[in-house]
Order: sequence, then C-alpha cells, then structure tokens
Amino acid sequence: LLFSNSAGAHVTTVGSNLQLTGGTLTMSGTNVTTLHVLGSASLSGGNLTRSGNISDAIDIDGDIIFAGTVVAGSEPSKIRCGGNWVADANFAPLTNMEVIFDGASPQTIGGSAANFYNLTVSNTSTLVLLIELDLEKDLLINSGSTLSMGALTHALGRDITNNGTITGTGLVRLDENSGASVTLNSPSPLPSVEVVKT
Repeated sequence: LLFSNSAGAHVTTVGSNLQLTGGTLTMSGTNVTTLHVLGSASLSGGNLTRSGNISDAIDIDGDIIFAGTVVAGSEPSKIRCGGNWVADANFAPLTNMEVIFDGASPQTIGGSAANFYNLTVSNTSTLVLLIELDLEKDLLINSGSTLSMGALTHALGRDITNNGTITGTGLVRLDENSGASVTLNSPSPLPSVEVVKT
C-alpha cells in the first residue's frame, strides 16, 4: 500500500482503525506526508517503510500495537501515539526516529519490548512505563507531562530533558557508548541513576 504525495504537505486520514497484517505500507513523496489514523493501529505483519521526505509522520489517535510488523528501510521520522503502546521485538526504530506520546488521558507503554530512538512525552496526563525502557538517544518530557517509571530499570542513551515531572523508584542507567556527552536537565527529582557510559 503506497501513500504518495508530490505537491505540498499532505495529510491522508483513516476515519477509523488501521490494520497491517502483511505486505508493505510505504509513505512516499517529495513533500511531507502524514498518515492520520482517527482510531487505533494494529500492525501484526508485513513492513512499514518510507521512501521520500524525511519529515513523513504517522499520527495515531488511539492505541498502537506492534505485533509482527517490521520497520524496514527508511521509517517515518515521527510516530505520534494518542493511546497506549504495545510492541514486541520486531519494532526496532531506525536512526533519528521520534515517538511522541500526546494523549489527553493516561497512557501506557507495554508489551515485550520498549525500544525507541528518541522519545517525547507531550501528553496532558501521565505516561506509565509497564516494562523496561531501552532508549537509544534522547528523552524529552514537556511541561505539564508526567513520566511514571515505576520500580523498573531503564536504559537511556543520551540526554534527559525534563520540563515536566518524573516519578518512580527504579533505576535510570545511562549507557551511551559513542563518546558523546550526556546531559541531565531535570528540575524534579530523578530515580536512582547509574552511569555506565564508556
């Protein structure tokens, strides 16, 4: 399935739910293309890829379930999630991909794997981590948002910018190994922090 756009920024809207059980869903075009799903997305097979503008995005108002779909080739640069996120190990975001949680009610991250490249918490309530987070690069928590880390151990690769609130009694492990600097900017208390950067 190809979502294509070659003349100006374009939004393709799915009026209810999106299911991908096989084949390839490709976003293509020389201008920004956004696939906006008003319901939930169940991605249980096939491939999700992009061929075109680096700013292409998928915007899901409801839940996102990755249960077999592989992010292949060049992925959309952003995925917006307004509901809960459930994923398995097949969801392995590529370089520079950002997942943004922007719901208006409490959201959760669950499933068997929570792998992200860049993660932004921008909801008006709380994002609750039900499993351990494995973040390649940056975590941003916007003003008015709360990230609940629970009592788990979370691996974060680079910068933590907290303009909202972090709660939890677990461990934040900083494991960046590229030689780059790690910046902590958090006016509210962080859980325990372990630095294993090399």
